[in-house]
Amino acid sequence: VEAAMNDGHVSSTVAYAGDELIGHHALLISGPREAAESGVAVVAREWRGLGLFDQMFECTVARAKALGIPAMFGQATTAHIYSQRSEFKSGYKPTALMIGAAPAAMAQAQGSDGAEPVGRGALLNSVLPLAVTSRIRVALPALYTDVLQRIADNAGLEIVEPQGAVPLELSEEIVFFKEGLSANLYVSGGADPHRLERMLWSDDGRRAETLYADLDLTCDCEEALDTLRSQGFYLSG
Repeated sequence: VEAAMNDGHVSSTVAYAGDELIGHHALLISGPREAAESGVAVVAREWRGLGLFDQMFECTVARAKALGIPAMFGQATTAHIYSQRSEFKSGYKPTALMIGAAPAAMAQAQGSDGAEPVGRGALLNSVLPLAVTSRIRVALPALYTDVLQRIADNAGLEIVEPQGAVPLELSEEIVFFKEGLSANLYVSGGADPHRLERMLWSDDGRRAETLYADLDLTCDCEEALDTLRSQGFYLSG
């Protein structure tokens, strides 16, 4: 964490009561001109219910604006209603629901003491545009154009066709990232759909309880989308 803070990838907001650290909220920065994630939020149990989370959240949003970050997004576990409320009060708009993304232990940690895990939960993805213009260039897949346009409208984003624009650092590689019992596939550029299918059937892919695929919509992704649908994937946002 210290290394990430030193190189600028993490910017933390902390709350103290005297010399006691009682709260934390962070801005997770991927790179320049990219949306940053807000999260890693925690408030000491005895200090909850006093509005501390909201105050830290406001400081994080103010810092993101000062850094020139174009947008912020959050992944709030549906078991934690307070983080969702804080995001919505700050202007965040829901864009996706990742069913099964939150492990049972996460839901348990947000519940009452001694609560038993009851199964995997979900993550609610929300976005807050911060740039002067909210225009984004994406190539919406034909099958989901209408629903994705409605999601963009709700989030306050204007969709513009790329018309041959080449995204920054375009890669044809498929990135496979596994964390716990979930796994993510990041598909960009002219990814080979046959290679994508092989990765889904790899040992890591078959062992994952929940698989997610993030498609780069700045490129034509129709072939990759057809492959994912043939394997049982569906749109989550």
